[in-house]
Amino acid sequence: MMEIGLVWWFLLTATLSSCSTALLVAAVSKRAFESSSVGKRMNSLEIAFADSQLSMQALLESHKRLRSRIGMQELRARRTAGEVETQGDAPPPGSRKQALRDFYLRGQSPIEIARRAMKESEQ
Repeated sequence: MMEIGLVWWFLLTATLSSCSTALLVAAVSKRAFESSSVGKRMNSLEIAFADSQLSMQALLESHKRLRSRIGMQELRARRTAGEVETQGDAPPPGSRKQALRDFYLRGQSPIEIARRAMKESEQ
């Protein structure tokens, strides 16, 4: 009985020592990689990539705001030139559904409105 316990103790000790050795080797090699020139370059590239992603996101948001502003300026210019119909007052609350459709959709079906929006966004 004592020999079986000794065998189990030896197996457990060998397993634990090999695991701890593997962890030590992994930690040392990771530390060596991070301190090497390749590791330093990788870290600097990761930082530069993260910065460029943030810059790109800020640029996209700024472009969206500017495009909206320019679109409104163009619309105002077309309205003053008389190229765009100005909408009158909206129908009062409780109006018939057809009157609301005529005012907001201007006789177009939702499919036609979607197609026009898609064409305008492609330009």
